[in-house]
Amino acid sequence: MDILRALKEISKTLNEGTDVTSMLTPVLTKVLNITGFTSGWIFLVDERGRHTLAAKSGVPAGLSREDCGPLKKGGCCAKINL
Repeated sequence: MDILRALKEISKTLNEGTDVTSMLTPVLTKVLNITGFTSGWIFLVDERGRHTLAAKSGVPAGLSREDCGPLKKGGCCAKINL
């Protein structure tokens, strides 16, 4: 799949929904397919800097235990302002 076609599919998925959180998992899945990665996750950050795990796919067993507890601890999240 070429990059432009992949971006078009992601854009289409985003335009079909009205709730950001429900659209993140299908978009993440498409991004993983495009990049060839086997796992990924998305955190949303609120106004107060609190992180919420909003989407995940293919998370390894060591990171998915205890409701993805290891993902939620520490400061490994990159902040992207949209």
